[in-house]
Amino acid sequence: MANKLTLAEMRAKFAEQGKKGKGNFESDNAGYPFWNIPDNATATIRFLPDGDTENGYFWVERAVIKLPFPGVKGGDTEKPITVQVPSMKMYGKTCPITEEIKPWWKGTEEEKNLAREYYRKLSYLYQGFVVQSPLKEETLPENPIRRLIINNSIHNKIKNGLMDPDIEDMPTDYTNGLDFRITKTKQGNYASYDTSSFARKSRPLTDEELAAIEKHGLFTLKTFLPKEPDEKTLGLIMEMFEASVSNELFDAEKFKQFRSSGSTESTTSEETTEKTTSRTATKTAAPAKAEAPVEEPKVNKLKESEETAGETKAPKKSPQDVLAMLRERKAKAEGK
Repeated sequence: MANKLTLAEMRAKFAEQGKKGKGNFESDNAGYPFWNIPDNATATIRFLPDGDTENGYFWVERAVIKLPFPGVKGGDTEKPITVQVPSMKMYGKTCPITEEIKPWWKGTEEEKNLAREYYRKLSYLYQGFVVQSPLKEETLPENPIRRLIINNSIHNKIKNGLMDPDIEDMPTDYTNGLDFRITKTKQGNYASYDTSSFARKSRPLTDEELAAIEKHGLFTLKTFLPKEPDEKTLGLIMEMFEASVSNELFDAEKFKQFRSSGSTESTTSEETTEKTTSRTATKTAAPAKAEAPVEEPKVNKLKESEETAGETKAPKKSPQDVLAMLRERKAKAEGK
């Protein structure tokens, strides 16, 4: 693990990021659904390094975009669904949807709300031992090393913990590492993980935990990210994006490869914590292989006073009007 970042190097990277302002899962039962723990309960996790020695962190970032539809063409036309697709930003490439919504951030409130709705959502893939769990799982995997998709709020708790000067060793260190306590409380009608934190005392891995690492090895986390879309699939994603913005029904026949990944499945309850935008709140349907909810990240927005200075209130545009305007702007930019 020579290529792993030291704690000091990781802190330096976090500080630098601050200055700048910033997979598919196999059905092997390895995912740990921490969001299902009871309220006012705590699950204790011991994070482990990534099996990929090129990854200096002990997590990988996932970036997805949710495309909402009012129903399914030829099916239940009144039951809203959401199809989750990967953002090309996850693979270090330009995301065409992100590029399309850029002008919306400087438009009307309706356009800004749509931009927020179609902005990529971030979550983070970790692995580790579940040291203590308040969950009663029906079946446990043979391999005790579990995978966790951590939402943005808990991930920030982990990052903030790593910046604590009292922590002297990497929390994933086999001898001097730290357990992490995921604590679920209630904030209004929603779950909160604000009191989650690293333990204050280090704990060496047990003989059983070391034996499990020796026997099963560590997961290479990036292999569990959604598969990068090829050119054809990316074209279909953009067609779905336009259909979603136009508030059309989801064409299950045309986009059947996305339906087969779970576009009509119900979501976990935690996803309802996301703020609603200009549209009516809908039940979100995540891909079948996603094992945890994702959380909308904070978006860098222009100051409201700067955006609205001197503006008069214009009538709200429908999603169809917004899409037509977008296409017109694009055609003009291309000189057509």
